[in-house]
Amino acid sequence: MMLPDESYKLIRSLYDPECDFDELLRAHGIRLHEIAFKPDLWGAVYISRKGIYHVFINSILPHGTKQKTFLHELKHIIFDAPKENYIIGMDMQYDTMETEADDFYKIAESMASYNDSPQ
Repeated sequence: MMLPDESYKLIRSLYDPECDFDELLRAHGIRLHEIAFKPDLWGAVYISRKGIYHVFINSILPHGTKQKTFLHELKHIIFDAPKENYIIGMDMQYDTMETEADDFYKIAESMASYNDSPQ
């Protein structure tokens, strides 16, 4: 489970052009996979017995949609997985947990653009 400070650093690092994305995810126990799902399934997250999060993103999606889908799944990893033993759901797009995850990319983008360095 990631602590809030770790989550904040992870999100900020995702937007850093110098960052090695794969290395960053591995350091946080996350593996990213692109799979050709049906068009109506954009992504999913699974935690293995070893505690590794596997994020699956539909490979047919445009790049920007893949980014939003990844952040959606990241929200589940950071905020939902620690509270739930497991979540299996289809047609849950109107569930509060899902709508919050849909909006998470907006929060992540604002966190990444926030400049906390001294002026």
